[in-house]
Amino acid sequence: MTMTRPPTVETTPGRPRTSRRTWLVAAATAVLALALGTFLGMRAADATKSPEYRAQADKLETTESKLAWTEAALGDARESQADAQDTATDAEDRLATFQDQLAHRKDVLRNREAGLKKRGAALDDRAARLDEKAADLREREDEVTEAEELLAVTKVPGDGSYEVGVDIEGGLYRSAGKQSCHYAVYGDAEGKEPLLEKTTPGSTSVSLRAGTYFVTRGCAEWTRQ
Repeated sequence: MTMTRPPTVETTPGRPRTSRRTWLVAAATAVLALALGTFLGMRAADATKSPEYRAQADKLETTESKLAWTEAALGDARESQADAQDTATDAEDRLATFQDQLAHRKDVLRNREAGLKKRGAALDDRAARLDEKAADLREREDEVTEAEELLAVTKVPGDGSYEVGVDIEGGLYRSAGKQSCHYAVYGDAEGKEPLLEKTTPGSTSVSLRAGTYFVTRGCAEWTRQ
């Protein structure tokens, strides 16, 4: 029996299934990415119009405004601080000048006070010397007064009536006399008890004792011896 070979059929080789699947996955991925990007883009564009976004934007604007105001206030405070420092410096300078002037015035016053004390001491010395001189003058006046009183007692005018021991001191009296010199001594004030009567043109003397009365007329001054 004769065996026959079946006829050979030529076939065209096909593409591998793996490559096709890869291409399909890539295409699907691209489409999905495009769709997702479009969706996310739309969501991002719409987010600026959302209330939450607007609230956050308002808060951010308010915060920025507060920050700007705070920075301006801080600048003003710094300027005020600088002005205050300048004012304090000027005040310190004025205070230092015033203290210097006050110290100078104190020195002047101390010098004046020292001068016044010296003048006061000098015036006190002068016053003490004047007091001493016044005391000396009073002593001299007293001495002169005593001398005058003594002279008044020891000298008797040439005319008058005197009680011895009251008006004049007793003792021996002399007179240069005169042409019409008349004197008398009485034991009583009425002149009824004559103890001595005399008229003399020349010098004369008389002794007088207390309790008698001496009368002189037209005589020179009598001096107690």
